[in-house]
Amino acid sequence: MGELLTKQPLVEALCELKFSPSDKWGTDLPELFYTQVKDEFPECTTLTPVSFQFAVGEAIDMPEPAKALPRQQLRNKDNSVVVQIGADLLVENHLQPYTNWENFRDLILRMGSKYVELIGEVKLERVGLRYINHISPPEGRFDIEQFLSVFPILPSPLNLDLAGFSQVYEFQYVQPKAILKHQTGVVHNIPKLS
Repeated sequence: MGELLTKQPLVEALCELKFSPSDKWGTDLPELFYTQVKDEFPECTTLTPVSFQFAVGEAIDMPEPAKALPRQQLRNKDNSVVVQIGADLLVENHLQPYTNWENFRDLILRMGSKYVELIGEVKLERVGLRYINHISPPEGRFDIEQFLSVFPILPSPLNLDLAGFSQVYEFQYVQPKAILKHQTGVVHNIPKLS
């Protein structure tokens, strides 16, 4: 286990469950879902999606875009947890204070069970799990080794002061077939050029 951080860098933990398209979604389902969870998530907002199309170049006949269905956004009392429910979609966002994975996992499973109870049998198409951290780099020069345990060794011409960095690693799983994407980045305030 690594060294404990003095300041929690987590901004948000997010789990997105995307289900295969189904004709089971009805406009009454968000209200039924809200009725079941309103003690825990008393604030309810309807998000109306906006979509548009445009063509570059010659004008061509464009088919009408598929009508996007509204989504319900439910919040707990201190706005630290948001649950979004929509057609073939369930998203849990956990902001600060975030306690631990076990509590977040339990929330995901609980809300997922309620979604399945309402819709019936569903086929899970995609799961997205993101932990969004914000680490502020120190002012002035900083070494990448301060932030990463695996880091690139930059040759002499590129061994300059860092203004920020970003890296992405994708790991392939065979069973279940999946990709784990690990992305790290620090954006530093770039000084204005004279």
